[in-house]
Amino acid sequence: MLTLEPPVIRRTFTIAQANAALPLVKAIIGDVMVWERKVRHLRFRLKFIHRGGNDIYLMFAEEIQALERDLLDAEQELDQHIQELLNLGIEPDAPAIGVVDFPCEQEGETVFLCWRYGESSVEFWHSLTGGFPNREPLKTPVDAAWQNCLA
Repeated sequence: MLTLEPPVIRRTFTIAQANAALPLVKAIIGDVMVWERKVRHLRFRLKFIHRGGNDIYLMFAEEIQALERDLLDAEQELDQHIQELLNLGIEPDAPAIGVVDFPCEQEGETVFLCWRYGESSVEFWHSLTGGFPNREPLKTPVDAAWQNCLA
């Protein structure tokens, strides 16, 4: 399964570019959330079954192997969708809840424009280390500090 490491900034976005990308991002992150739930569900089922010990495994070996194959397929599907976001230059922040980040240059510093599935537009930002819990609203009207993100 794909592991999320510190972001490698592949490109930066303006606020307008991030908002323009949202239709595609919404579709991808919607799929990510579906596959994330499926992976969690399959892992839970397998963990529960394995608690039954060797006798349970022997009785239901075929079904367990099918679940393990399903889990592998679901993990690969999830990885492919996350890779789609990364290829676009978008960083998954909390993909299980639909949060992605768009790198943006602000006053010579890279920050993240932050969007969560269900929001109509990109209206928040946070530092590279801040993450979703520390996001702040973009000021309206956007002040001079955000001019690079507007270009």
